[in-house]
Amino acid sequence: MRRLIWRLTVAAMATVGVVVLGGGTTHAESAPVAEAVAEAPAYGSFRLIKERAGTSPSVPEIVLPEGYSLVQGANHQVASKLEYYSFITGPKSTSVPVTVRWPGERIGSVVSHKTRPALTRDETAGTVTFSMPVTSPSASSAKNTLEVFSYLHRVPGTYFRLEHNDEERAAGYYADNPWVGKESRAAHNQLFAAEAVLIDSGLAAEAKARGHHWTLMGFETNNRLHPDNPPHWHLAYYPGAPFSANGNLPHLWLDPKGRNIKNSMDVAGLGHINYAPGEVAPVRLMDGSNVATLTMRTKDGGLDIDPGQGRPVYSIIGGLARDNLSNSVRVLKDGRPWLWLSTYDNVKTGELYVHKADLSALRWTTLRYNYDAQIGTLKNLETLADWSAADLKAQGRSLPELMAAPPAPPAAS
Repeated sequence: MRRLIWRLTVAAMATVGVVVLGGGTTHAESAPVAEAVAEAPAYGSFRLIKERAGTSPSVPEIVLPEGYSLVQGANHQVASKLEYYSFITGPKSTSVPVTVRWPGERIGSVVSHKTRPALTRDETAGTVTFSMPVTSPSASSAKNTLEVFSYLHRVPGTYFRLEHNDEERAAGYYADNPWVGKESRAAHNQLFAAEAVLIDSGLAAEAKARGHHWTLMGFETNNRLHPDNPPHWHLAYYPGAPFSANGNLPHLWLDPKGRNIKNSMDVAGLGHINYAPGEVAPVRLMDGSNVATLTMRTKDGGLDIDPGQGRPVYSIIGGLARDNLSNSVRVLKDGRPWLWLSTYDNVKTGELYVHKADLSALRWTTLRYNYDAQIGTLKNLETLADWSAADLKAQGRSLPELMAAPPAPPAAS
C-alpha cells in the first residue's frame, strides 16, 4: 500500500493508519482520531476476547492510525488461549480507532479501561473496529484493563479485593506452569475466613476507630505487568488508607493443597522479612506496638491469627482434611470449632458462591456474588440460603452433610 504523508493539527489527525501484522509494519487508511493534541505520548490498552477459547494462543493483526504504535515487549503484547491484550502509545486522545483482523478467531467482545467499546464488524473483510482512549501517562498506569477482580469490602476497617483467575486467560508464569486452580480457591477460602476473624475478634472495628485498614487480596494470573507469583494471598494492615505508607504486607505463599508455606512480608521501617511456618510474624504500628500476630502452622499449613489483649486465637485450617485448604476451611476459636467455609468461583458466568456453616449456632448460609465475568465489577449480592438449626431439622438436613456436599447452586437470576 502506498504511504501518505501524516500531519498533526490541533483540530484533528489525518486519516492515514499503520498496520501491525505479527510484528511487521505497513500502512493503510483508517478513521480520523478525535481530540488529538500535540503533547507527550500517552498510553492505552485493550483486551480482545474470543467467543471461544482456542487450543493455543494466537496473535491478531492490529491496524492503528498514523502516529500510534504498539508498546513493544513481551509484557505489553500478550496472547492467551482466550484473549489477546495490547498496549498502544501515541498522541493523547479520548477516541482512537483500532481495527483488528484475527484469522481463525471470532472476537466476542473488547475491554478497554473497564469499559466495552462498541464494535463495528466488517464480515467481508473479517475485521472488527472499535474506539478507545489513549490518555494514560505511562503503560503501567493503563494496566487496569487487565485487572479482573471484585471489590467486596462491606465491613468498616477492611478493604477486600478478590481476583478472578481463569485458566484460559493465564499469561506469563501462570501459562508456563501447571494451572493453580486449587491455590486460587484456597486463597479465596482463607480470605473469607480471615474477614470473619477480623469482624469477630474486633480487629476490624479497632482499625476503623484508628482510621486504619486491614487489606485482603489474592493474586492475579493474567497480568504480566504485575508478576504476582508464586500463588499467595494477603492479610495486610495499613495505618491509614489501603496501600498508604507504613504498612505491613504479608505474602502468604500457597502450595497445591492450599497450605501456607512461607510469609514473605514487607514491613515499613524494617524492609523485607521472610517467616517460615512456626515463626511468629507481628503486625505492628509505627510506634512498635503489635496490632496482631500471624503464625503459619507447622502441622497442617493453616494460619493462626492472634489479636492479643487476652482475646481468643483464631486458627484457619483445612475444612475436611486439616492439611487441605483448597476445597474448604475451618476456623477454630481457641481450639474449638467455630466456622466452616467453602467458596466456588465460576469465572465464566461471573458467580462467586460462599457457603458458611456457623458451628456454634448451627446455622448454614449460602451467598452469591454476581459480577461481570470479563471486568470483575460487582453487580449484586444475593442470599441463597439462611437456615437456622430449626430450618435444618425441618428439612432433614445436617451441617456435616452440607459441608461434605454443599447444595448445587440455582441458576443466576
